[in-house]
Amino acid sequence: MRSILLLFPVFMSTGLASQAELYKEVADDICHCLEKADGRGSHNRAADCLTASMGTYREELRQAMELSGSQRISRRQLTEALLEPLVENCPLLETMFPMTEEVEYRWSDNPVAASGVRIVTDKFPKADPKETTTAEAPAQWRASGQLIARAGGGVLRLETDSGEIWQFELPGRVARGRKLVVGEPVSILYRREWRTTDEGGVVVKVVTEIVP
Repeated sequence: MRSILLLFPVFMSTGLASQAELYKEVADDICHCLEKADGRGSHNRAADCLTASMGTYREELRQAMELSGSQRISRRQLTEALLEPLVENCPLLETMFPMTEEVEYRWSDNPVAASGVRIVTDKFPKADPKETTTAEAPAQWRASGQLIARAGGGVLRLETDSGEIWQFELPGRVARGRKLVVGEPVSILYRREWRTTDEGGVVVKVVTEIVP
């Protein structure tokens, strides 16, 4: 039994060698066929030569490719098998079908780039709208308007140019020494403070300076 197994590699190598010899023979036949061409219709001539050689070596090729009687010889598979012997032994193919050099394209080959025109594209993704963009709040805000009530009890009320009524908390140290007259324009600087209440909380505007 062991001696029979040892013969398997020999049979396989013999089969592969005979297959390679067959492919080389078919490639030589195709090359001789191409040499008879007059240079016109080279692509068609190559296909005709392949078809003719397939007919000449049909049975040998079927055995080498292990095909049954109902299977057709694959032209694609055969072409791949014949590629190496054809390249090695048929220099005529190089003159009939010259290899085209692969072109490596660069950015400077772009027609727009070559023209020198500046390319402008939209920024992606687009910037968020200002109203949805968060940022650190300034330390102070500025407000101006007409004093609509006497400043007292730590409260200052202004009517802005837009007609809105704004109320501010006025610390005594800020109001000290200032004469505020109802109906006169007033400009102030203020800060916003969060105050906790029973309802949850509220933002209070606190005057930090009365601007002359």
